Amino acid sequence: MTFGFRSASPLLLACLVSLAACDLGTVGSECSSIIRWIPVEVESPTDADLYAADGRFVVGEGGTILRESAHRTWTSISSPTGADLYGVSTGNTGPQPGDDDYVYQGPKVVVVGAAGTVLYSEDAGDTWDVVSPPTSADLRAVTHSPEAWIAVGDGVALSSADGLDWSAAEVPAGARLTDVEVSGDQVWAVGEAGVLLVSDDHGARWRAVPSPTTADLFAITTVDDGSTIVVGAGGVALSAEANSEDVSRLEPEGTRDLLGVEGSLAVGTDGTIRVLERGDETAIIAVMAGAPALRAVSGDPTERVAVGDGGTIIEFDLQGYANCGPTFGP
Repeated sequence: MTFGFRSASPLLLACLVSLAACDLGTVGSECSSIIRWIPVEVESPTDADLYAADGRFVVGEGGTILRESAHRTWTSISSPTGADLYGVSTGNTGPQPGDDDYVYQGPKVVVVGAAGTVLYSEDAGDTWDVVSPPTSADLRAVTHSPEAWIAVGDGVALSSADGLDWSAAEVPAGARLTDVEVSGDQVWAVGEAGVLLVSDDHGARWRAVPSPTTADLFAITTVDDGSTIVVGAGGVALSAEANSEDVSRLEPEGTRDLLGVEGSLAVGTDGTIRVLERGDETAIIAVMAGAPALRAVSGDPTERVAVGDGGTIIEFDLQGYANCGPTFGP
């Protein structure tokens, strides 16, 4: 089943993300800045379920690895494994742009998956090393900071300085972790039964953070102002301000599971696409009963890509305009 986002009027599926009023002066005008995400379903080279996306890469069922070869053109690339792949992260650890000893080496990629699968590429997925981490547990997600790669999974958390040599960290209560994200100087992980963990040393040690929910949590993201958003089962959505471990619930909540989040854009079961606003408001772009579940969303501030069951790939364009009108009064 497809979503039908290739219709002639994609604006019908667009959603109001924010409204910011501004006074234009003595003329008595007022403008609203309107920003809309426009979803467009693109052709997929696979019908495998897709579980994660980051940058130009998507991974999924049966060792599936996709790479974006051109704008909205995705191709399957060779994979050294048949294991289900649940997480992917692109980037470089070590010296960063602006550092005296920074040397650009091209996009490195780490992929994690079932039964302790870890893949590493130094050449944007042209070739892969199959890594042997110190676990056989399913690994559900991976991210990177300037100092380390961090992976989490079923009762396990791993870290690596180079993507090749990994060490395990003790996880409180053996929590089953589902996602991991760098937030400022900390690393956050989320998991089943409302578990929230924080590391202050790039994944070497973890501690629990009080959680306002016992719902399973599936995804976490950091937004532009440094705050953190978490989503999970039953439409639960949580938020913590930058540099704060005080986590609160966002209202209102939906009923469908939210499985992925990037910035304020969340996706989930029944093709759910929601915008999460920390001003106690949410807006729904689309819910299509019986549509494939969307399991992850990734991208930059102006573009997003969501992936899900049956090889579904949806890309989003960000469009904005000013809507101005007269004001009345003294």
